[in-house]
Amino acid sequence: TLPDGAAWPTPWVVERVPAGGGATVVSGMGRLTSGSVGGGSNADTAAVRYGVDVVDSDVLLTWRRVTADPVAAYVARSDSATLAPQNGVVVEVTAATLRLVEYTAGTRAVLASSPIPADTGVDYRLRSSMSEQTASARVWDAADTEPVDWAVTGAVQASVGYQGLIVGSGSGAGAQTVAFDDITITSNSGGYGAAYGVAYGG
Repeated sequence: TLPDGAAWPTPWVVERVPAGGGATVVSGMGRLTSGSVGGGSNADTAAVRYGVDVVDSDVLLTWRRVTADPVAAYVARSDSATLAPQNGVVVEVTAATLRLVEYTAGTRAVLASSPIPADTGVDYRLRSSMSEQTASARVWDAADTEPVDWAVTGAVQASVGYQGLIVGSGSGAGAQTVAFDDITITSNSGGYGAAYGVAYGG
């Protein structure tokens, strides 16, 4: 229902917009566009934070690769409001892989990974669950029924943090864009006791 060029609405907070990037609404979907340095540069990352820090949460959203080579993620827990954690949990999707990643004192560790379908221009659904010290996620085609089993799951150390969405560039240079829609986040802490849906034209 938001016009093209509108900002992401409350309770979303734009934390990082790199040079050449963006955080806006296009065709009723929330878009994040990275910078164009490439090579996984942190300077490329666009980030929007949702609300305040939480303990346990469940997120369900639609995502679409607008360009060919982004690295997109739902940050489930981050010790930094900018969603660049030294300690935290990240559910990451690339062109073909779903990864569960934990940062501990700035060190990145991939806890689990799984191949996923992710064609450019196609809508997919992502569900991520944080329950105490367990993180889980799955991805499926939006036209299909949600799978029963988790694709990735793992034990994590981080127990509280900020959450939100990030998009960075892939291996090659060039800005990358991912569109998000029908976002519902349920949390049992931080003042969000029920499900909140943010639907961009969905």
